[in-house]
Amino acid sequence: MPKSLDFVKKTNKPSLWQRLDWRQALAIDLGSNEIRIFRANLLQKKQVEVLNIDQACVAIKRASSFSKVKVLAIGRDALEMRERLGDEVEVIFPIIAGRIINEKLAKILLKELLKKALRVDRILPFVISPVVLVTVKAKTSEISRRTLSRLFYDLGVSEVHLLSEPLAAAIGVGVPIADASGVMLMQMGAVGVEAAALSLGSVVSCQSNLWTGTVAGWELDELLRAYLVKKHHLLITLEASETLKKQIKLAPSSENSESGNLINLVGRDLISKKAKTVAISNQELLEAVKPVIKDYIFLIERLLEEMPNALLADILDRGLLLSGNLAKLHGLDQFLAHSLKMPVAVVDDPDLAAATGALTVLENLELFKASLAYA
Repeated sequence: MPKSLDFVKKTNKPSLWQRLDWRQALAIDLGSNEIRIFRANLLQKKQVEVLNIDQACVAIKRASSFSKVKVLAIGRDALEMRERLGDEVEVIFPIIAGRIINEKLAKILLKELLKKALRVDRILPFVISPVVLVTVKAKTSEISRRTLSRLFYDLGVSEVHLLSEPLAAAIGVGVPIADASGVMLMQMGAVGVEAAALSLGSVVSCQSNLWTGTVAGWELDELLRAYLVKKHHLLITLEASETLKKQIKLAPSSENSESGNLINLVGRDLISKKAKTVAISNQELLEAVKPVIKDYIFLIERLLEEMPNALLADILDRGLLLSGNLAKLHGLDQFLAHSLKMPVAVVDDPDLAAATGALTVLENLELFKASLAYA
């Protein structure tokens, strides 16, 4: 199984047969923040192409009532408008954690991304009608799964298959999930944080922040903003908060004895309303985010408590794998290893692991349909 995107072969313009062959297939990692799409031809599996990695948002301009909205942009173009054009322009993420928040905007977003992926103006049943495999949270409800599938069918695809993100990520990094021995992986994204035990090609048990309230990537951004408002009366943009999150260095306390270099933040002073620059240390940021990291430890401990005894020894020996964009927090693996007293490692290309796994499953769709994970 592939471990990174090195195996992906980019092609030039598709042939007429490729454009009209309904057996084309799309692997879609449907993240709340980003959507990643790969395309493969089910008859010619080696012809694989990375089509699009785009933001999962839509920018709209509000009129006098909600029923009258104008779509200004989608994807990355929409995200660039956030907090820049006043209250009249709102950037909405219509699909969050596999749940459709705004069906109208979700259709607009996915329709445009599908057309871009297939390089067509319209998706036509029996002519240009691809098979799609979509990643979803392991704890996504059955109702949300059905609604999501119906949305894709409404857009004209011929088949919709759903794959849980932790399973997709494990497959994407080459973990032998078909073995009876267990594997533990925590998929960490913008909205969802799920710790799962995998064995015999399926999710055996799972703990999710969708039920526990554990903070994920977006909430961590907001937590940092709230901390700066409370401590320094400084309001920074969401973009600045995302950048700040990437600069935090998590590590055992013995490695964090010194404050290190200060980080300069520019924002608005909420008292004087003027521009203001504040210098904060990594140690100060750690105080703000450590309660969140402890929630991740609690999530894993809960998973270990409910895990079948037959898998426990294997998993404690192998340790924990981290995937997803939030797994790229500097030193997170060391912090968790120190706290949990077990090996912890970040997978290669953690933000692309689920998408790569979805593509692998798509290329072996019949095997997937015969597996325990298929529903």
